[in-house]
Amino acid sequence: MIIPAHNEALVISSCLGTLLAHSHADEFEVIVVANGCDDGTADVVRSLHPSVICLEIAERSKVAAINRGHAAATTHPTIFLDADVQLSAEAARSLVLLLDSVQPRVGAPRLALDLSQCSWVVRTYYEFWRGLPAVNHSYVGSGVYALNSAAAKRVLPMPSVVNDDEFVRRSFTPDETLMTAHSFTIHPARNLPALIRRGVRTQRGSRQLERVAPRTASRLSSNRTRQYLTASAKNPKQWPGIVSFLFVGLLVRILSARQPDQSWEWGRDATSREGRVR
Repeated sequence: MIIPAHNEALVISSCLGTLLAHSHADEFEVIVVANGCDDGTADVVRSLHPSVICLEIAERSKVAAINRGHAAATTHPTIFLDADVQLSAEAARSLVLLLDSVQPRVGAPRLALDLSQCSWVVRTYYEFWRGLPAVNHSYVGSGVYALNSAAAKRVLPMPSVVNDDEFVRRSFTPDETLMTAHSFTIHPARNLPALIRRGVRTQRGSRQLERVAPRTASRLSSNRTRQYLTASAKNPKQWPGIVSFLFVGLLVRILSARQPDQSWEWGRDATSREGRVR
């Protein structure tokens, strides 16, 4: 299991604690790759979770951390886990079993959203977003994905992209993409400005993929999204979510188009980490 971590001292122990709480001794090879950290992330890992392998690289790069961790890994399938999400040992175990195949397979648990600290607009946006066909149908990434050996050979070492989740999604067909019945938890942006910034980063990352990996075709269907919007519009209870979704999408497209593409730094959302304890 590879966990890239850039200045994640506030949340890394929560991530590891959730994973290791009900795991067996030496069940998982867990490798944290602290990249470009100056907040003591590696110190937190080593002091609170001595069974975890902790590597450090000077470069601030999630992809570099992914590649470094994978080069050091000795077990397969390999799970790639963001440092600010929660994945249980049971969910990780199910992923390993799911990907037991000689054919390329990528997998993920189902995505669960902790919206308890989010503003009303963000909650309505995500409550509508998680109903999208693209999200419900074999949606890997957004914090967790796993590759078996054959799949890893297709995408690793990973090229210099800022949106690794989308790169992995685009690299496999629906038949090669699997989901378990278990779930993992992410903490979305808590307010509208943070949600917009996250959307702009995602949009620019996807635009970059069209340049560095033009042969990886997206599997997301705009027709199915339109059908979902049309069907949802018939239910007045869905109207706030539709308005939030369309409004955020419009702002994201406008702002991402205005930003230059010379710098492809991913950045991150600080609001989703506020108030979370180690």
